[in-house]
Amino acid sequence: MAAKNLQKYNCLVIDPDIFMRRILREMLRQIGLGNIDEANDGAQAFSAICQFPYHLVICELVLPVMDGEEFATKVRHTKFVESQICVIGYTKLMTPELVIKARDSGMNEIMTAPFCIGVLEKKVNSSLMSPRIFVNGPTYFGPSRRRKSNVPYFGPIRREADRVVGEKEKEIEIEIEKQDEVIAKHTNPNAASQEQLAKHFNSLF
Repeated sequence: MAAKNLQKYNCLVIDPDIFMRRILREMLRQIGLGNIDEANDGAQAFSAICQFPYHLVICELVLPVMDGEEFATKVRHTKFVESQICVIGYTKLMTPELVIKARDSGMNEIMTAPFCIGVLEKKVNSSLMSPRIFVNGPTYFGPSRRRKSNVPYFGPIRREADRVVGEKEKEIEIEIEKQDEVIAKHTNPNAASQEQLAKHFNSLF
């Protein structure tokens, strides 16, 4: 199962639960990750990535001091850290609000815990080996929130080609808003199982 080409990547695991961190470390070792460090919360993790070149962060969404969404947002908008670092979030109790916040913070992937090693391996490989293009827009910076979109946007509009790309980016944003409305209207986390929610939410990433 382990992939030799993952050995070169540095990974940081963020979770207040030491046992969950240990489980994740073992799973990551099994799929081929080399250097794996740990952090208790988002603030400690952010301090760590400012001092060491991590390629991948796997974090619980619900964290003390600085939660997963705040951490991802800060990473994406801080100039002195690698802003395109891969961030994978997870949590036990998934809700539409958490998924939307995680996606809009710039996370690459999201998982519902507990998850099997196969799911983790798929998410890690997707983030590191087949990353989505990064969108640099007026209100969002991070991996494209639509998996099938291959139209990047790179800041201020300077020429006709940029105008066309900017219009496409607006279309993407409108489509995302429509998706959010559908989630709010048709998803009731109290009536659906976490497994059903996970399948639906993962389709957004």
